[in-house]
Amino acid sequence: MVRVQGVDARGRAPFWVAEIEDGELVDLHAAGDLDAALAADDEVATIAVDVPLGHEDPRGESDGWRACDVAAREVLGEAGERFFVLPPPAVFATDTYHEALAMCRERGWPKLEAALWFAADRLAALADRAGRDQRLVEVHPEVSFAHMGAGRRPPEHYGSSWAALDERLERLHGEGLHPEEVEPADHDPRPALDACAAAWTAHRVSRGQARRLPGDPPSDPRTGRLVAVHA
Repeated sequence: MVRVQGVDARGRAPFWVAEIEDGELVDLHAAGDLDAALAADDEVATIAVDVPLGHEDPRGESDGWRACDVAAREVLGEAGERFFVLPPPAVFATDTYHEALAMCRERGWPKLEAALWFAADRLAALADRAGRDQRLVEVHPEVSFAHMGAGRRPPEHYGSSWAALDERLERLHGEGLHPEEVEPADHDPRPALDACAAAWTAHRVSRGQARRLPGDPPSDPRTGRLVAVHA
């Protein structure tokens, strides 16, 4: 028996957790905080989370880009412009978001999106957890969805439109995952579907089938962990 979990922790709480056991989606639930979302027991082999878990250039001594962000954007093509990249964590030492933007601009680092700035404490907590728990791997839902099916192409629609949701649900169905049968649709379905995509990738990681972006990932000098997006 192989159990894995996928956690959508990009937005505000509640976070969503999907669990796959031997390839079957068996649980999908909301968690009120990060500790609850990551409260997996020892039998869970892999936990995939959709937030950055490290940086190979934390002080921005090079160009400040993560190789995995560059590779993920290439997979997504035109949609890659919507992929939030993580500048060096040194940017979070500034006092305001505007100062952080100015630092990125002055040093030629990738732009820091507001969503990442205001999630700085969560990013730090997850990075610390990943340094202690090797089961955690980084994913991005859009990259995971792009690897579903034979065509391996990015989704055509984006956001919370019906077309986008239907497309992602169809891709999950193609992989044998039926979230609507596990959790009633009385909530915003997008984060729940993203958690399912993360769990799908976690299952691939546990079976040695996942792709790592980039193919030869660098490591974070602070933790020694590889910095990669898995799909």
